[in-house]
Amino acid sequence: KKGDAALVGYREAELKHGRMAMMAALGYFVQCVYHPLYKGASMSNNPFEAASQVPALGWVQIVAFASFMELMGILAKKRPEYMPGDLIGSSEWVDNSDEGWLDYQNKELNNGRLAMLGETNGSLCGPCSLTLILKPLLDTRCAPLLT
Repeated sequence: KKGDAALVGYREAELKHGRMAMMAALGYFVQCVYHPLYKGASMSNNPFEAASQVPALGWVQIVAFASFMELMGILAKKRPEYMPGDLIGSSEWVDNSDEGWLDYQNKELNNGRLAMLGETNGSLCGPCSLTLILKPLLDTRCAPLLT
């Protein structure tokens, strides 16, 4: 039996992956309007080709930001009052028995789980599922913005 420490580690991983999946899902919809690293219209729609077209400084920024977030997580875990996913110490500001706070935490977990499933589906099926449904919508909504 692994115990409570393992459960805390699993919850931490679930929150981290859920948050990343929610950002990826958001990125799927806003990529035609805004991209912080490059002008999206001039890059390939193929994610592997687009990744090879990102400038070196863009990759440095991505790695630096991911490293910073990992460091924040490592430092946050050293606090005695640390709760899984609490990078900024908000567990000190709110009461975990507050119904609204517990509802917010459950919504974050459920939305993260849904985003992970959606991104897994998009990664495995890619063009055969989500893209076929959303491509006409994205093309009609984004085409005026890209011209």
